[in-house]
Amino acid sequence: MHRSRCAYNSSRNQVELPPPPELMRKLFQRRNVALLSHRTIEEAARAIDIVPNTLLRWMKEPEFDIAYRAAKRAAFAQSIARLHYLSSAAVRRWVKSCWIRPRPSDQSKGCG
Repeated sequence: MHRSRCAYNSSRNQVELPPPPELMRKLFQRRNVALLSHRTIEEAARAIDIVPNTLLRWMKEPEFDIAYRAAKRAAFAQSIARLHYLSSAAVRRWVKSCWIRPRPSDQSKGCG
């Protein structure tokens, strides 16, 4: 059974329409940034001013899940690229300081 995105608010006697796509896109972004930058779901929920149960419910929805996984993949790929860049720079610096011009003081720093 397909769940309707419209909700009926009996206290106001009206139908509440779902948020517009632009607002949903902003919610996707805020939620993804919060989830990627905080250690727990509770901290992420607090950061975007919602209760953790709402965040957990959103995470079960396919649209949010797809957006979150894409953001997580992008963040991971960027982290790996940055680590690759920094590790090659670190090795280059280590080789330059230890192998090209060794000094007596370098012996105590583990350079050969």
